[in-house]
Amino acid sequence: MAPDPGVGLTLLFQAALLGVVATAIFVVGTVLAPPKWVDSPDGASRWVEEARLVVRETQQVLDDGESRSYDRLQRRLLPLSSRLDRHAEIAPPAVDDRLVVGLTELGYGCRAVGMELTRAERLDWSAPGGDVATARSVAAELVVALDGDDGDGDDDSEDTEEGT
Repeated sequence: MAPDPGVGLTLLFQAALLGVVATAIFVVGTVLAPPKWVDSPDGASRWVEEARLVVRETQQVLDDGESRSYDRLQRRLLPLSSRLDRHAEIAPPAVDDRLVVGLTELGYGCRAVGMELTRAERLDWSAPGGDVATARSVAAELVVALDGDDGDGDDDSEDTEEGT
C-alpha cells in the first residue's frame, strides 16, 4: 500500500507554516525589543533627550493644527502617539516616573485629538477644556519637565522643605 500523497503535502505545508510563524515571532521580538542603549549607564539621559525631541515635535503639530486639514493632522498625530507610547515603554528605571506618565498621557491625548474630536472642536481648535487644550497643556508641562531633567532620576525642582 502506497502512502497517500495528500499526507505528505499536508506535512510539508505544516512544516513551512511552522517556519514562517517562528520567523515572524523572531522578527517581531527583535523589532519590539528595547534598544541596547536603554541598559547603558547613560540610558536615562539619552531617553530624556529623545523624549524631549518627540514632545517638541508633538507640541509643534498641536500648535500648527488649526492651519492644517484634519486628515493631515491625523496622519501626523497618530504615529506620534505610537512613538510616545513606545518611548514610555522603554524608559530605563532611572527615569522619573512622572516623565513616563506624562509621555503616556500625551500619547493618549494625541490619539484623542487624532480620532475623537467633535465637529465643534475641529472648528474651534483653541476651545478651552477640549482635547486639544488638554494635549497642549500636557505637552507644555512635559517640555518644562524634560528641560529641567538631566536623566539621573533626581528632580531638582521639588521642594525639599520638611514639615510644611
